[in-house]
Amino acid sequence: MKPFKRLGVVHARLRRGPLANRAALVAYIRANPNIPEAIFASAIKFVGAAVSFGFSFLIARNLGPVGTGGFALALTTGLFGSTVALFGLDYVLLRSMAGSIREGNPAAARGISRTTTRIVAVFAVIVGAILILAGGPAFAALLGGEIDQRLVILAGIAVLPLAMIRVAITSLRGAGFVLAGQWLEGPQATLLAMLALAGLVLIGTKLDALDVSLLYFGMVTFSGAVAWIIYARHARKWPPAAPQAVKPLLAQGWQISFIVLSRMAVDWIVLLSLGAYASVADVGQFRAAWQVAMLITLIVTTFDTVSGPRIAAAHRVGDTAHIRQILRQAVMTMSALSLPLFVVMLGFPEWVLGLFGPEFVVGATALRILALGQLVNILAGPLGAVMVMTGEERWAARISVAALILLGVFCVTLIPAFGLVGAALTTSLTLVFRTVTQYVIVRRVLAARD
Repeated sequence: MKPFKRLGVVHARLRRGPLANRAALVAYIRANPNIPEAIFASAIKFVGAAVSFGFSFLIARNLGPVGTGGFALALTTGLFGSTVALFGLDYVLLRSMAGSIREGNPAAARGISRTTTRIVAVFAVIVGAILILAGGPAFAALLGGEIDQRLVILAGIAVLPLAMIRVAITSLRGAGFVLAGQWLEGPQATLLAMLALAGLVLIGTKLDALDVSLLYFGMVTFSGAVAWIIYARHARKWPPAAPQAVKPLLAQGWQISFIVLSRMAVDWIVLLSLGAYASVADVGQFRAAWQVAMLITLIVTTFDTVSGPRIAAAHRVGDTAHIRQILRQAVMTMSALSLPLFVVMLGFPEWVLGLFGPEFVVGATALRILALGQLVNILAGPLGAVMVMTGEERWAARISVAALILLGVFCVTLIPAFGLVGAALTTSLTLVFRTVTQYVIVRRVLAARD
């Protein structure tokens, strides 16, 4: 009878096993809400990536490399100008709001959002005006008249809505609406722009880079308005905004601003250098390769988005162990999500770029190089979020200075010598340097706080 009893025990355990495992899984997810949130945020990012790919596909197919390059320069210029106008205050806003909400002080969260909005609006008007007045002649001198100066003027006008949507999205994230902010920041505007562009193409409308840029910036403005409406409705439930001094915000923001601008400068300066040493058509071809590699970058930025508020909250209460846990979970999840992308980009780059058109296949080697640079970024985890959200702006600024120096050296050596491949090497080597140095600093900082 003993064998039969043992079989009965085993059978009972097998029946209870799935239920026990399910209960353990549910308990684990509840104890680590950043994991499902990160997965949902990644799903939204992937939708945004697919939509962005479709939008870029339509642009490439209908405007060719030159039109794609013109749109890329207008977009990166507008984004760079809006980042200057933000002055790093979006990151200060996020960590301050997340900390205030964690401490049960929504009045302070509402106050810093309001003050940040007013400061950024003023900065955006100033930066946009400078770009409108001086940007056109500067681009004409640099690119030899290959770019329509109206694109630069439009980029200057777009600085204000681009900066304002960033503040709105950050306020939503700080208030706990991470997924809503994720949708409004990326997929919605691009999806609307893609649908509008597809409709215009179907009815036979002749378009150029200026038309597409105007269409995209218009949809960004609409999405920003939606984000502000959602935040305003939620913030009405909070107590009146607590006064927030301007000077401390600016004192925190300038270092973060430099860090963020140095990262954006890689894309912007590489495109400008490639256009100056080669042509706007080469810019369009490189942009297509970078657009594909951005699928991996989106995974990293997703985890920066999701992890940032949690890292800031854990740092506020001195929970270093939780920060380490967030990093480990981010690396494992990002690696799993990005593996299929690496297989496609490293194994079949010609096929991927051929989707944009036969003239874009020349960027296959550049795509492989860009993917390898992103591999290092994935394996390191959301280090940028850790440094900024734990107040290590000084170290991050030092790394940014060194990275900018390397960027300058690569731009005047690799890009003139190797063209598209040189642009990819410049981008990836700069990224790898920044990632490795951040990894070393973050390990030392966390070890010192244990």
